Amino acid sequence: MEAWESSSVTGSVGKHSLVGVLRHDKAKVDLPGAVILKTPEEITTLTDWIDYYGLEADKKQLTVYKLVGADLKSGHGTLYEIGTAVSCPDFSPEPRCGNGLHFSPSPSATHKYASGTRYLACQVHRKDVILLGDKIKAKECKVLHEVDIDGVKIEPATVAA
Repeated sequence: MEAWESSSVTGSVGKHSLVGVLRHDKAKVDLPGAVILKTPEEITTLTDWIDYYGLEADKKQLTVYKLVGADLKSGHGTLYEIGTAVSCPDFSPEPRCGNGLHFSPSPSATHKYASGTRYLACQVHRKDVILLGDKIKAKECKVLHEVDIDGVKIEPATVAA
């Protein structure tokens, strides 16, 4: 079930029923026993964003994803070399696109905002994260490793001697 804009959902759910309601905008839902699901636009805290997407995080850091080309460069030309720290020299904490390094909650979600052939797992400091709906921006990151579209680490090829 979905509820949009100024709509209202009322009713009741049996004790053992599982009904999920995806609430959009400011729709009112009064359905005892239902599970109310938020959309990214309704999420206002980083903790809720992390929980919504089921991300790996601790109290200080968060793992997010970047799509880059075969040369490990973003669409804006920033090099994301594995094992290095990358920073944005003109970072702005304003909650708008630009002036930051942008990341998605999963490798597959990166395609909404970028094109490329390689997915990177990156670690950012929670204190520097700015929410932008279904993506974030940060001041800097550490490039951890390459992953596949499902987020599984890709081990570097070893050269036989």
